[in-house]
Amino acid sequence: MAKKKKSTKSKASKRPAASAARKASKTEVNPQKAAEQTAFWQLSGAVGLLIIALLLLLGGFHAGGPLPVSMFRGTHWAFGWAAYILPLALIYWGVYKFKTEDHRIPLPKLTSAALVMLFSASWFFAAFANHISGSWNGGHGGHVGQLIGAGVLSFLSQIPAAMIFFLLAVLAVFFALAISPKAILSLFKREKAETDTDLDALKANVEGSGFKLKEGVPIERGNSNANEEPVTVARMPSLKNSARKLTSEQEHEALTAASDPNWKFPPIDLLSQKPDKANPGDVEGNAKIIENTYANFNIPVEMEGANVGPRITQYTMRPPTGVKLTKITALESNLALDLGASSIRMEAPIPGKKAVGIEVPNVKAATVRVSSLLESDQWQRLKSPLGFAIGKDIAGTPVVADLGRMPHLLVAGQTGSGKSVMINTILTSLLYRNGPADLKLILVDPKRVELTPYNDIPHSVSYTHLRAH
Repeated sequence: MAKKKKSTKSKASKRPAASAARKASKTEVNPQKAAEQTAFWQLSGAVGLLIIALLLLLGGFHAGGPLPVSMFRGTHWAFGWAAYILPLALIYWGVYKFKTEDHRIPLPKLTSAALVMLFSASWFFAAFANHISGSWNGGHGGHVGQLIGAGVLSFLSQIPAAMIFFLLAVLAVFFALAISPKAILSLFKREKAETDTDLDALKANVEGSGFKLKEGVPIERGNSNANEEPVTVARMPSLKNSARKLTSEQEHEALTAASDPNWKFPPIDLLSQKPDKANPGDVEGNAKIIENTYANFNIPVEMEGANVGPRITQYTMRPPTGVKLTKITALESNLALDLGASSIRMEAPIPGKKAVGIEVPNVKAATVRVSSLLESDQWQRLKSPLGFAIGKDIAGTPVVADLGRMPHLLVAGQTGSGKSVMINTILTSLLYRNGPADLKLILVDPKRVELTPYNDIPHSVSYTHLRAH
């Protein structure tokens, strides 16, 4: 009997455990069902807004039966002539709920549309009201417009009050539709006259849209089909046992030379002065593509301008308030696809600015001449004997540095990234600032190709050693 009682107890203890497991499994499925039900009701709300807007439109034309007419009469009683704006606002809300991913209307959208209704009703009352027997009557703003408009008209006359309500209604419409007032003002700007240069023509195209183009280098229009010839590189020789020791007859002193006051630095005319143009492509078209790409994901951005650099063009845009930067940077691959670029780089935000930068490679890169860097103000202000030019940044500003303030310097990069150009630029900068008595160079060139032009310069240690013997 004891065994039977134990078995019945064990069965009874298993039943609550099984029921608890079933409840746990049901709770695991509930979040998915809740999400589906939420999305269904949200879409149903969008459909309901569109149906109400349709009924109000029919009631405004005294059609559709007694229900639409009664609905419109109630709206007209509250807002007057502004009742014709309410169906448009409901249609906008319904379409917005369908397009957004979360199928929700943000609070700023609801607030801005409500302000449009309030300011419109107040304007209809203030503009058409009559002052009779010490009170304002006869306006077309309904009871809501009369309540607000009459209060303002007690402090202002009719014309300024009507103007203020009209401007507030227009600003509320801009805010509801996420339209910048700058876009409207730019339509009234006069376009500049066309000039013969490619840069002025490109500026004239973007001037009408309020898009600011800043060129750091001369630019050209059209695609470039120039193909660069591959550079043949000699085979790298072996360095094993290639170093030679000095004999006892040779000098072992430091290879130095006395200062030469008659030394003349090489003139800038020795360097190429021919300016090279960059081809950024269709700058205005690319800006429009960027704006449309973000608009497809319900992120309205405002394009501010573009900075054309030697190799890339940086497009600056201002994201809307309340949008996380992670949503902006997450569309980097989509932007590269729409722009047809091999790769792009995003800087979010740009240091010191309330904007995001999108760097797109130019169709044709411009060659930055060393002569333009050595003639710049940045180079003239750098007084260090070990100063050297680096290049130009995105905005086309020359960049220089001081080698003496660097504990180490490593020039690295993939094939064709400009390592050899950087080394030659450093050497050229040093030769234009130091004489042979102040600078001695020990150049190791395993390829025997890159540094051969410097074999016979007096700054080389080998050149000094050959002259001594």
